Amino acid sequence: MLSKADLGLRPTVVFAIFMVITFIGVATIWQIQRGNSIKLDEVAVERWTRLLQSQVYSDIDSISSVANFFHATDKHDWYHFADFSKEMMKGSASLIAVQWMEKVELENLDAHLAEIQQARPFVKLYTATENDIVFKGVVDKSISPIYVATDVYPPTKENLRVLGFYSVKERFIRVKNSIISDRAANISDKVTLLQDDLHNVKPADGFLVYSPAFYGESDVLKGVVIGVVRASVYFDSLIGNSMNSNAVAVRIKDMGYSSDDDPVLYQSGKWGNKHSYQLSSSIRFPNRTWSLEFQFSRQVSNSDRISLFFIALSGIVISILVSRIVYKTSQQNEILEIELEKRTKELNYLVTHDPNTNALNRRAFNEVYKQLIEAKLPFSLITFDVDNFKTINDLYGHPIGDAALAHIANQVSISLSEQDKLFRVGGDEFYVITSVSTVSELFTFADLLRTSVCDNPLKVEGDIHVSISLGGAVYKGEEMEPFAQKVDLELYKSKKFGRNRVSILGANDEMS
Repeated sequence: MLSKADLGLRPTVVFAIFMVITFIGVATIWQIQRGNSIKLDEVAVERWTRLLQSQVYSDIDSISSVANFFHATDKHDWYHFADFSKEMMKGSASLIAVQWMEKVELENLDAHLAEIQQARPFVKLYTATENDIVFKGVVDKSISPIYVATDVYPPTKENLRVLGFYSVKERFIRVKNSIISDRAANISDKVTLLQDDLHNVKPADGFLVYSPAFYGESDVLKGVVIGVVRASVYFDSLIGNSMNSNAVAVRIKDMGYSSDDDPVLYQSGKWGNKHSYQLSSSIRFPNRTWSLEFQFSRQVSNSDRISLFFIALSGIVISILVSRIVYKTSQQNEILEIELEKRTKELNYLVTHDPNTNALNRRAFNEVYKQLIEAKLPFSLITFDVDNFKTINDLYGHPIGDAALAHIANQVSISLSEQDKLFRVGGDEFYVITSVSTVSELFTFADLLRTSVCDNPLKVEGDIHVSISLGGAVYKGEEMEPFAQKVDLELYKSKKFGRNRVSILGANDEMS
């Protein structure tokens, strides 16, 4: 019978539980509201990413169209380069220059420079080393061919400074090999443009798009068209004008080759400030990947907070009204679960045990025996049955016979260690699996089992003496069936030579 303290405590406990549930519910709804906001922002991130991707690929396609111009025309038609580039650049605010890097063998270099200087006498051959040292002329005569900036559009003062330039840097060599292999345009990491600074001192504010121009369908290059993109104009106009600057900060990082020194292509001024969550996406190019990260500072709105307050208040009221009913339901469920667990344990026990003797059954024996055989673990197997068991059943009846089996199983179990296992595999037939691993020890152990049964008669309105005959063998790596047959043969020997005996494979006659 419940005390008054218990009667007062239970409603309090149930109320507390439902308050926790209310809290969880409010928190869940808040998470749902937040999740909805995140989903909306994920859609926005996908839209912004596609917008950026489409703009970049639009520029890549435009630059590739210039490369196709050189691919499809002969050299005597290349003077139309400026007209073609002018039309192509009308649709892009980020593309500031297109330059033609013609492939030139060293033996043809002087003639090529003379051809350029006919229209632009100021052009001189120069390059920049890996250390950004400007070098005039041919820096290494073993490098041939080289790719010389032969023409540029628009021909502004800054762009014309590029003419005569050729690159010997590892970055250009890697890009050249990549565009030949992929037959597709490649994009560089963020670089300081030659239009800004020949010595690479000023901050990097652009990137280059390399597009190959081949001879026909071969892998032989005519040259490379390089599109020059101003990063600040590109990202400020595309991302800065497309996003709510008060709600989101964005950072774009280059994950490709040679970007470790300065991987950030674009970063909002408030990047890294306090924010609610962060989303990310990426844009893949043939030779590199841009990682886009977005930080959102959006919080739960006032209307959402009011709705959460009323939900919490409703939860409190409901907790008071239904606490007792829910408690009783929970109590009944607990009782059912306990009963189910009990029944499950009983069923599991019956699956692997003999109900009469409480010994493990044949199914359990087959599993344990197979595992030991497959693992090649050291063990010994003993089999025994009851001497004259049919006579006991005939004289005393089957109930006494069942009692005799239970008595024998109990006497044998007393002599077993924790590692040993007893199995009833059918009728009056039993198996014992033991960790004993020598013939002499196995014989002693088996004889102990025999005497424990023989010396302890079944007491049922008098003593009924029972005995067992045993056969056994030490496992030495045999297969499952042959080994079991050897053990059964030893039991047959015990029966043959008088019953109430022990016969162990490999034991001498004195032991047997």
